[in-house]
Amino acid sequence: MTRAKSGGRQKGTPNKTTAMMKAAIEDVFQKLQDGDGGDNAHFLGWAKENPTEFYKLSSKLLPLQLTGADGGAIELSIADRINRARERMNGKDQDHGE
Repeated sequence: MTRAKSGGRQKGTPNKTTAMMKAAIEDVFQKLQDGDGGDNAHFLGWAKENPTEFYKLSSKLLPLQLTGADGGAIELSIADRINRARERMNGKDQDHGE
């Protein structure tokens, strides 16, 4: 006979260490882009010396599955992307020329 779960964390709740590490990785990723070490300067230094390893680690934070509108498939139009790139190259506003 199986008892109902009566305590502990909710299913899917990350532990504190995981959440702290995720926050540190996100912070270092941003600092790599900005060039500032902040509170994670030692980690930033390691990331700069080992970029491949850092990006492997940071890739673990990406969602495993993406969905489009209403949970459906993601639709990409190469023509739309080319047009947006052309607009940016021509100096139009990022809001598609509006």
